[in-house]
Amino acid sequence: MKESHVKIKYLKVDNNTEWLSYQRRLPKELLGKAKQLGIKGTLVRPLDLTSCASTAKITAAIEACNEWRERVLRFLRATSAGSVSKSTAYKDAMAWLEARGITQGSLKVLTL
Repeated sequence: MKESHVKIKYLKVDNNTEWLSYQRRLPKELLGKAKQLGIKGTLVRPLDLTSCASTAKITAAIEACNEWRERVLRFLRATSAGSVSKSTAYKDAMAWLEARGITQGSLKVLTL
C-alpha cells in the first residue's frame, strides 16, 4: 500500500499514523440491539499492519476481520440461548467481548 494507496473496502487509514485498521458499520436492523448490549454501530479493529504492508497481507487481515464481524452479527441475531450450540455461543461471546475491547483474562484482576 506504499504510495499507490489501492482502494480496499473497510480499510481505515489514519493520516496521523502509519497503522491500519478495519472499520465497518453494523446493519441497520441490528443497531438497536447492539446499542442495548453496549456495542457501537461501527465496528473498528486494528489490523496490526502499517501502510507499508503488502496488499495481500492487508486483504488477508480484512478478510479475518470480516469473519470476526460475522460472529458478532450471529451473536446479535441470536434470539434465545437454545438456538445456538455451546461452542457457537462461546465463539459469539468472545466476539462480543472483543467488540467491546475486552480481552480474555483482563477481568481476572478485578476484586469485588
